[in-house]
Amino acid sequence: MLLEHDGKLSYDATLTKIFPDFPAYGSAITVRMLLTHTSGLKDYEDIYSAQFPGIDDRKIPQIKDAQILAMMKQQTSTDFPPGSQWRYSNTGYAMLAMIVEKVSGKEFGTFLHDRIFTPLGMKNTFAYEKGKNEVPNRAFGYTNKDGRWIEAD
Repeated sequence: MLLEHDGKLSYDATLTKIFPDFPAYGSAITVRMLLTHTSGLKDYEDIYSAQFPGIDDRKIPQIKDAQILAMMKQQTSTDFPPGSQWRYSNTGYAMLAMIVEKVSGKEFGTFLHDRIFTPLGMKNTFAYEKGKNEVPNRAFGYTNKDGRWIEAD
């Protein structure tokens, strides 16, 4: 939204305009649709975990946003016509982070630091990147699997 405010990005810009090598299906997906969870993009978590059949979710390597972008470039369609339905999308968030990086020319965490956290005086806030920075006393997510709570970060 800051980039749109700066005149560097339009909510109506399509994935194919931002990423010219994106497949044709991206010509119907706008930044606005990513922001409102109406893009129809496939769930990267399902696609990615399918590459590791029978492997415990906790042992699947963490995926990076650039890998998600590459994965979406390998798809040929969406789960539903863009703009026709609402469905929460982690894929959309990853795509938005990649758009911020491409348009701003900065890594996502650096953009957040420079444009949001520092101006607001948020001295102990940052974009977590495994292996790059650590969060003391970090809370992790859990899921119930077969009656047991297991870490599912």
